[in-house]
Amino acid sequence: MLTCRRLLATVFLAALAAPTTQPAPAVAPPAIAAAAPSLGERDLQFERSQAVRFDGQPGRTLDAGTRKVTVKLRTSKASHCRAAYEPGDFDCMPYDMTTRDGLEHELTIGGLQDGTVYSLYVRARDERGVETTWGGDYEITFAVRDARSAAPTYVGTTDPTTGRTTYSPATAGNGPSRHDFSIEQATLRPPMALSTDEQTGVTYAAFADVRTGPQRAPGRRRFEAGDISFSFVAPAVNDYVIWARVFLPDAKSDTFGVQVDGHEADTFDAAWQQPHGQWVWQAVNGRDRRPTTQRAPRIFVMDKGRHTVTFTGAAGGARLSKIIITDDLAFEPKD
Repeated sequence: MLTCRRLLATVFLAALAAPTTQPAPAVAPPAIAAAAPSLGERDLQFERSQAVRFDGQPGRTLDAGTRKVTVKLRTSKASHCRAAYEPGDFDCMPYDMTTRDGLEHELTIGGLQDGTVYSLYVRARDERGVETTWGGDYEITFAVRDARSAAPTYVGTTDPTTGRTTYSPATAGNGPSRHDFSIEQATLRPPMALSTDEQTGVTYAAFADVRTGPQRAPGRRRFEAGDISFSFVAPAVNDYVIWARVFLPDAKSDTFGVQVDGHEADTFDAAWQQPHGQWVWQAVNGRDRRPTTQRAPRIFVMDKGRHTVTFTGAAGGARLSKIIITDDLAFEPKD
């Protein structure tokens, strides 16, 4: 008989409305189901077979003194979601998320502590009993600010037309931190290598267009192009953004994968609202496992201490020359 090791949580549930035995979620009414976002033609195979998890919240650093928060996410089809503080099997996850329509899911947790980063891992199983395996565990990371921290805080406003969020200072603190890196300061994994732009003299690393496997679909290839890693020390628990200086030859060479400390990589659409064929600064964004950009810029919640930011090859030919990591959410490079 297979037994499941129940995971010990570092925080306890403050309010959990779901019963111990979660019933199968009801079929979403047609109006609600129709309102669920479409995945796009290139991801239809996942939409037909598995529920896609997205829009995880809060995904930010909360104010010091916060002791309870409601974690939320959405699924593309009616599902039952479970969560844990470590990755694992659906049946081993101890916390059932509540839902009213099978598409929007919540879990309220308490006992939060200042100066702490939390990661919840979520798995989904739809009403047919099909578990989402694509993408592994969906991770929702958030933190509670240290009451002694003098780091600045920001409030954001999202443009519903463009999807871009702009930030303005809420508290100045002692001023933001900023970490600038050139490509020469990075660690490159072959076949990634340094090159020089003959016209501008810019030193960069480019993802090689190397085909290592069969086409997954017409026009799509699997690349093994190495990766680029930068190491830095975050001065405090806080929200950080990453800016990248990129050159994108064309629409087939304009994406990267970006991950922090080995966690799940997300697609960085470097050409989003930017031109091809010239060097530009772009805030790292994320698709959140959707076919198009959903988070702009992408917020990285980081603990105090050393971290590694890695750019992986998603499309051959994309070039990277510099990055800036900062907790100044309102910052935009000018050079």
